[in-house]
Amino acid sequence: MNSIMKQVADQNYACSASKAAAIVKGLFGLKAEQKLKTELQEVNYISISFDGSTFHSTKVLPIIAIFFNRLRGLQHRLLAMIDLKQGTSDCISWAVKKITKIYRIENKITAIVADNCRVNYGNIERQGNNNVFYHLTET
Repeated sequence: MNSIMKQVADQNYACSASKAAAIVKGLFGLKAEQKLKTELQEVNYISISFDGSTFHSTKVLPIIAIFFNRLRGLQHRLLAMIDLKQGTSDCISWAVKKITKIYRIENKITAIVADNCRVNYGNIERQGNNNVFYHLTET
């Protein structure tokens, strides 16, 4: 961070790692989120992809938006990395709904991309109402 700020701003710039993290999260993070919101408002169709993972005792859920930009082509953007309390269909669908609402894209979703496990799509016949697909598509 120090080397970047010295190149961009002041040669005498110095700060601690915690201050640098605060700058990145507070300044660059907010700017990047605003840019992403604007970018997503300019498109009409968005696919959402997610796949839960467990790292030690932490369950995480990355949520990715996939869309086509007329100038740059196919785009992939990480919307969020959610810490899940449980890997249930209720928790996953709640997280996806929350993030799509934050970015105001809930009415632009045309496809859901996820792996073929029961929690995402139900049993082998794709039946049932205790899966992520059902929760996301219910009206």
